[in-house]
Amino acid sequence: MKTILAVDDTSINLDILLEYLKDYNLIITTSGYQALEILKENRVDLILLDIVMPNIDGFETCIKIKSNPLTKEIPIIFITAKKDEQSIEKAYDIGGVDYVTKPFMKKELLSRINTHLKLYEQNQFLMKKIEQETQKRVEQQKLFEKQSKLAAMGEMVDAIAHQWKQPLSIINILSSNLELKSNYMECVTKEIIEQTNNDIIEQVEHLTQTINEFRNFFKADIQLKNTNIKELISSVIKLNESMLVENEIEVIVNCKDDIFYNLNQNEFKHIFINIINNS
Repeated sequence: MKTILAVDDTSINLDILLEYLKDYNLIITTSGYQALEILKENRVDLILLDIVMPNIDGFETCIKIKSNPLTKEIPIIFITAKKDEQSIEKAYDIGGVDYVTKPFMKKELLSRINTHLKLYEQNQFLMKKIEQETQKRVEQQKLFEKQSKLAAMGEMVDAIAHQWKQPLSIINILSSNLELKSNYMECVTKEIIEQTNNDIIEQVEHLTQTINEFRNFFKADIQLKNTNIKELISSVIKLNESMLVENEIEVIVNCKDDIFYNLNQNEFKHIFINIINNS
């Protein structure tokens, strides 16, 4: 059963509405303030609103109802003795869907109420449909972003594998050379050991830097930061340097000056890595 809120400060009019609207769940009140309180506690499908009332008139009541996101869609039919053109225009301008003058006829009133209840129901159905479609698109977008992130992770792991290949090979060679010299009784001086150790530390630092780049890329950071584009591109190129060399790809950064822009650094890196991989 549909719920209708009738707001009128004249008891006779409310009695008539109670008689006419027996097939509806009718809530009655004699003031705009009480109507606003009722709307906080009750779900209402339509409002019948008088204009001339003490303290707060129908126009002001309507404006307050339409300014509330929870009640702004409820159709409001003005029922009033005011027949001047200015009042009628204002009623529609502030959000009323219809205007019925007193004394109202039962058949006419029921017809208009029925029409606007159907329109409201259709509107609610469409709004719910739009909301469902919007939620569906949001979920699809989240799924796409998740899949894109997983794909990016695979690309980054591949890039790390390429980056680690050369440093690990160098570490292996340095260690093997030191062992060979020792085995063949060559003079392994303190300077040779220190130099070999420094070379290994340098390669380990390179491996650590690669891992840090990887960790930074996958931080859950959606904030926009003032970023040096030139430096960001250079960091991506460096991360993929081994892969680029292996595939004989040269990336030329045609940017002489530093350019700063507010962006999501990780998303930008992801885009640029995709460009490199596509090349």
